[in-house]
Amino acid sequence: MSEQKNPEDNSEFLKKTIDQIMVSSKITPIKRTPLKIKKKEQFCDMLLSLKYINDRALQMKAEMNVDFTQYEEPFFVALEALLSSSYNRKQRALIDWWLYEKWYHPEGVLIIKDEDSGLEIPTDSPEELFELVSNLK
Repeated sequence: MSEQKNPEDNSEFLKKTIDQIMVSSKITPIKRTPLKIKKKEQFCDMLLSLKYINDRALQMKAEMNVDFTQYEEPFFVALEALLSSSYNRKQRALIDWWLYEKWYHPEGVLIIKDEDSGLEIPTDSPEELFELVSNLK
């Protein structure tokens, strides 16, 4: 007759084996970032990249008289379509303002003020813009 083992004994053995494998292979649990933090990181990375591309294009045009706008146009059309699927019209207008107007105004860097209090609304960093865009419905 075969001897039957208690299922609890098997689960303890399995747990010990898994623990040994994790320790010996140095596996550590992955900490998951909350969705909003990940979305914020992606937004900031995207915004900084687009600003860099725009800055570079303006600099090349001013310093070397080289205009890449026709070459870059299809990329921006694709990016704008992706942004339109993620953000509403008001949010997109604010993103576009930050990318194409805030930093390039002839009188200097533009700011946004609260109509009621007259206080400046921080928009200098992508993180600040993300918070503003996220609260805009």
